[in-house]
Amino acid sequence: MSDKNSYLNLILRCIPKGSTRARNLRDVAIMADVSERQTQEYIRQLREAGHPVVSMSSGGYFIPDENDPLDIAEAERYMAMMRGQATERLQTVKAIEHWLETKRKPVQMNLEAYMRKG
Repeated sequence: MSDKNSYLNLILRCIPKGSTRARNLRDVAIMADVSERQTQEYIRQLREAGHPVVSMSSGGYFIPDENDPLDIAEAERYMAMMRGQATERLQTVKAIEHWLETKRKPVQMNLEAYMRKG
């Protein structure tokens, strides 16, 4: 299978619906016959495309069942965790930006200025 969309569809079929059937990364990768790293990338792409792939703290992946209160609770937990990570990363970016703005020496030039000079 060489078509990216075919792999995305295959990965999606390997991820079960329902938290009680969650499948770990290794098993999804084996079922799709791709590396774990590539599986993680495909899962990222599936999420980016709007598929609600949830990762449990136990390491299992699943698509939540909208009729299962446990799945809804697990999806909410996962969303809160991801929101917290995003907030923390944004705070780190702001700290680095502030540091650069206050500590950057006037003799430093950006890449564009360097390229014009050369």
